[in-house]
Amino acid sequence: MTTVAPARRHLTWIRHLVVLLGLAGPLAAAQFAVVVSSASPVPGTTATLTVQESNPNQPGAAYQWSVVSVPAGGGTQFATPTVKTTEVTFTGAGIYKFACERTIAGQRRRDTLRLPVSHTLTTMAVSPASVVVAPGGSTAFSAIGTDQFGMAYGPVPLAWSVSGGGKIRSSGVFTANQALGSWVVTATSGSFTAQAQVQVAMPNTSPSVAVAASATPAVVVGSQTQLSARGADDGGEANLTYTWTATGPEPVTFSANGTNAARDCTATISAAGMYNVQVTIRDAQGQNVTSAASFEVQQSLTALTIAPAEATLPRQGSQTFAAVGLDQFADAMVDPAVAWSLTGVGSISTAGFYEAGSVLGAATIHATAGALAATATVSVVNTPPAIVGAPSAVIAAGSGSATLTALSSDDSGESALTYAWTSTGPAAVGFAPNATYAAKASTASFVLP
Repeated sequence: MTTVAPARRHLTWIRHLVVLLGLAGPLAAAQFAVVVSSASPVPGTTATLTVQESNPNQPGAAYQWSVVSVPAGGGTQFATPTVKTTEVTFTGAGIYKFACERTIAGQRRRDTLRLPVSHTLTTMAVSPASVVVAPGGSTAFSAIGTDQFGMAYGPVPLAWSVSGGGKIRSSGVFTANQALGSWVVTATSGSFTAQAQVQVAMPNTSPSVAVAASATPAVVVGSQTQLSARGADDGGEANLTYTWTATGPEPVTFSANGTNAARDCTATISAAGMYNVQVTIRDAQGQNVTSAASFEVQQSLTALTIAPAEATLPRQGSQTFAAVGLDQFADAMVDPAVAWSLTGVGSISTAGFYEAGSVLGAATIHATAGALAATATVSVVNTPPAIVGAPSAVIAAGSGSATLTALSSDDSGESALTYAWTSTGPAAVGFAPNATYAAKASTASFVLP
């Protein structure tokens, strides 16, 4: 189909007549018109443009297509802008203007074409696509169309119809009758149809709590507790979902969540402390109700050691031992309750305080808490005496003798010590007494030079 202005159409027929009559001259030489060889207005996204001329096969003819103007938001692209017949692609509807220039041996001819591109309905949908209406209730539907460029198309001329119960007006307003069921609303525009689903049902009410949320046990000594809740709903309990959340020292995991089966689930905890849980009971339409519960997780002793694990002490020495416990989560327990005992030398108090006594030997310290037990070892060993008073000598003038004294301490008592004197020098020295306890005060005899 060729679309040209009326004046141009007359000029085109005159030019054709001139050619047919074999006339020559300025009018024949001047024939050069840009036309569209596809439908106009353009219903799609492309059109074919060409040139009508009196002598279509002139050697050396060069063609150049260009865009003169485009509508707001529109755009074009030529398939090949340097040929006589080309295809142009549009990005939006509106009025476009094109030009083509022909050059032969330096002589130019140029013509323009005003080409409308129409909005063409390409797809259609009904909104809302699905709706629930109470018996006797009404709801409004609308048709949403898009053109060949994906842009909104409207208004769409429509014919509305409904299958099943209820009726629909030409405006798209559907009114249900008293029959419950599912119906189909259809919108028709020419060869296009679109449909929506209408569910006629009794009004939905929010679910209620039939059995409040609970945790069993509420005082947990392990790492798990059982959660439970029940809802009631006009759509039936089986259509409800249960979603649990928790707040506390550490995150809580649930064996089931967000399903109907989650009405009874296991909560697994990773640390001791106080926890609060909440369950959201939701029906198929999104209405919901909540219920809450709480539980306490107490530390339970699961591992036991003694610190220090071993000790070496002198006679009469002492050592405080401490029980170190871990709970069910491998977290430390402060001062777990234990019973202290020992086998071997020494004694231990109920608080873990060990006293060696005067007997050398070994001891095993025991800490018990229920079925748990831990041990530590003690060695009571002899230690060297210590000098308390350094040795001293008092020499009697001209007597050839001196009074010697010394004093030491020992873990078995000073009276158990013996004192042995020796000497080095130019002459022998005798000691009396010597190598006895009494020798801590001894007389040294020697020959004066």
